[in-house]
Amino acid sequence: MKSRVKYAILKYVPNLERNERINIGVTLHYPEKKQLEMTTINNWKRVKSFDDEADIQFLKKYVDDLKEQFNVNLVNDFDGFSLDNPLLLDELTKYFVNKFIFEIHEIDTNETFGDLLKNLKNIYLYYEVGKDKRITENESKAYIEQHLLENNISYEKRGSKNSIQEQYGNNINFDYKIDNNYYKLIFLTEDNYTAYVGILKMWLANAIMLQKENKHLIFVIDDLLKNDRTESYKKMLSDYGDVITVQDFINIKNA
Repeated sequence: MKSRVKYAILKYVPNLERNERINIGVTLHYPEKKQLEMTTINNWKRVKSFDDEADIQFLKKYVDDLKEQFNVNLVNDFDGFSLDNPLLLDELTKYFVNKFIFEIHEIDTNETFGDLLKNLKNIYLYYEVGKDKRITENESKAYIEQHLLENNISYEKRGSKNSIQEQYGNNINFDYKIDNNYYKLIFLTEDNYTAYVGILKMWLANAIMLQKENKHLIFVIDDLLKNDRTESYKKMLSDYGDVITVQDFINIKNA
């Protein structure tokens, strides 16, 4: 039987006006199982590169204290909110609105607590895992498809065998078709960073062709870098189609 669970991504935001942020932790709550746990990064070099003005020792101490606070709440109720209360994670994170913010998501899942927390770490704390153990694009897609099925979302995989042929006879391959929407997944990582200039230009051209045929194109972006360049990429794409995050895609509802 599926369990309704919540998880929160802890983000470091040095300046709210610039809206630049980097993932530094994930907290998972299974109300049904009375389980709550936070996992955080150990590699603070990326945070220093992200914000060269950051006091890394202070940040590490703050996050360690925060992690311990969540663990303490495993033993004692938090202001009357017990571990089986579905609102516990909302309560624990509601006051974080400055340099540390929590982004909460809610899903139905058949995964065990440990497996889901591990998968969330692989996705949202991607660079914390060694290169040889990082989740691949195919594994990310399999994980996405699992959650689409768990949320009863009917989808059609699009590939070379069932691609769209535009008016000039060229085939356009998508990842998924849901209802009348076409979705293209784009993963922005350090490993494929330089190659995406050409790929994004190709998809801008594809989007123009599809607009002429009144087809609704949606780009699903997994941006693990979140720098000025990737933000520029997403802005360009948004001129030709909707741009959503992987989590937005997982959480879509049936029309």
